[in-house]
Amino acid sequence: NIVEPETPLVWGWHYDFLAQWLTMIASGEFKERYPEKLGLIINIPPRSGKSTFASVLWPVWTWLKYPARRFLFASHTGGLSESHNQKRAWLINSQFFQERFGSRFKVLAQGADLIRNDYTGQFHVTSIGSGSTGYGGLILVGDDLLDREKAYSETYKNKTNSWIDSSFSKMLDDQVRGVFVHISQRLAVDDPTGHLLGEDGSTGNAGQWIRIKIRREAEEEETYEYPLSGEKHIRPKGDILQAERCPPLVVVRLKSKSREWANQEQQEPTP
Repeated sequence: NIVEPETPLVWGWHYDFLAQWLTMIASGEFKERYPEKLGLIINIPPRSGKSTFASVLWPVWTWLKYPARRFLFASHTGGLSESHNQKRAWLINSQFFQERFGSRFKVLAQGADLIRNDYTGQFHVTSIGSGSTGYGGLILVGDDLLDREKAYSETYKNKTNSWIDSSFSKMLDDQVRGVFVHISQRLAVDDPTGHLLGEDGSTGNAGQWIRIKIRREAEEEETYEYPLSGEKHIRPKGDILQAERCPPLVVVRLKSKSREWANQEQQEPTP
């Protein structure tokens, strides 16, 4: 009701699932369990709340427990990155938050591209192609690094993937404890996820990542094991993610555009 007051919250099992993975990253347990992994890749259909959940709410929650955590956020444009930072500020400055958690930390600096607290924690934002020298963090979040409108431009995809390799990959403050979190829908075989996994013929390596791939519609029975509780969620074949927001009429309309259905909704991009 603070960051998305016009959007009713429709809870889904995938939020619980993501919460356990992100909790592990916030606490440092992720790197203790998986020291050989670079981090997490989250591929989920559009409009399923992944950015609000993982780019806005989770970092603020992390500061309640670990206020010294330093985050760096990147998106395909500065406007999107700064919009997310604005929502973080709205949440922190809200009466709801201050009444309950105002004593946990104090904000010392607040701007479009930087929020810093009195424990040296920071939320810093950047974007593809922007000046990024000197930026860094312990947790680096890449949220929609490839612009959906430019996903079929070879030039733009190459520019994006080159920035990931030459700039974003070098911004970890701690190469041992630091973690990357990439959040997106799939857009092409050689999108950032495909590049990081090596699907585009690059030097990317799927073995370096924990990948969460959630389809809009389960094509067969799927099992998801929660990393902290050990519980399992079983999706039967044909199950629709957040069916309340994506009823049969909407699914039929989405399927009529086969390429977008395969890429963005099912996370299985076609050449």
